[in-house]
Amino acid sequence: MFRVELETMELDSPNMYPNTLEEIKAEAEADPTLSVLCAFVAHGWPSEKSQVPTALRHYYPLRDELAVYHGVLYKSHKVLIPSKLQSTMLKKLQQGHQGGESMIRRAREVMYWTGMQAAILQESANCSLCASYGSAFPREPMLSHEIPQGPWKLISQDLIKQGGRWYSVTVDHYSDWFEVDLLNEDITAANSNLPISESLLTQSVPPVTVVRDEHLGGRAKGKAHYDKTASRDLSPLAPGQFVYTRPNDHHRSDHWRHSEVLSEITPRSYMIQTQDRLVRRNRIHLSTSGPQVPCHPQPLPEQPVIDNSGDVGESAETILPNSNSESPHENSLPPVQTSRYRYGRPIRPPKRLDL
Repeated sequence: MFRVELETMELDSPNMYPNTLEEIKAEAEADPTLSVLCAFVAHGWPSEKSQVPTALRHYYPLRDELAVYHGVLYKSHKVLIPSKLQSTMLKKLQQGHQGGESMIRRAREVMYWTGMQAAILQESANCSLCASYGSAFPREPMLSHEIPQGPWKLISQDLIKQGGRWYSVTVDHYSDWFEVDLLNEDITAANSNLPISESLLTQSVPPVTVVRDEHLGGRAKGKAHYDKTASRDLSPLAPGQFVYTRPNDHHRSDHWRHSEVLSEITPRSYMIQTQDRLVRRNRIHLSTSGPQVPCHPQPLPEQPVIDNSGDVGESAETILPNSNSESPHENSLPPVQTSRYRYGRPIRPPKRLDL
């Protein structure tokens, strides 16, 4: 007595229309490469890979997964797409504009051809609509200053305003010691240069706080912990390169805007020309996906001119509805009271389809 285990597989693809399968069958019969592949699948493969034609050698490791059913080639349960229909399938996948990763997951359930994943990613990268709704980048590794060998070797300076007066704050990178100087003049856009006094550059009294070696090691340890959750450094951008700019945090529902890089201000910081204004953005907020086409600034829309010289009474009679047509029931409805959060902001219900 012996027992034989049989495994059956339904090859009819439920995700493809019959006319699409007929088109794939016709193109597979007209393709000389796939015709030879069908012969190998039906009559057996050579024992050595070197005996297989060069155009079919990448199918040799997959020979146990290939099958022919009603004239259509299958890899497992996926339909093998001929080369002439690959561009058509890419356009069908791109119709939903779901992004490269979603398109790959959808395609892997139905179809297969060599290099399909790279072709889908390239198709998604050339789509401006997919690039406008891209996902955010993970944070980059921490970019920190080099710790100096002694106090007052490297300082940082900034301006603050407190009580109507301007102050200059200087911080030592070695000891974290800071000094505050009162500025006698008002700070404007014309004289916003930070004044560095000679007394700060040549300190006669050493700082009270001196950083110990374990404190310096703690800085390096903090950077290492931060970099564990970071991904990698993004590639730098060149002036004139076209990118897509991520919207602000309070406008996350908006799409990424097509922009042009004007210049690099500081490491990872760029001046960007969008379609309506100049902005400064970090490298993590700029995506190089999408077609590299010029960015043309759009002029502001013109406001319609209202002619007040006409008869106001006549226009009011034309616009306002007839009050006699309103039913008494509609007039008796109480006014809608707007709910508010405890901070005073009104609560607006979501706008849904009227189904």
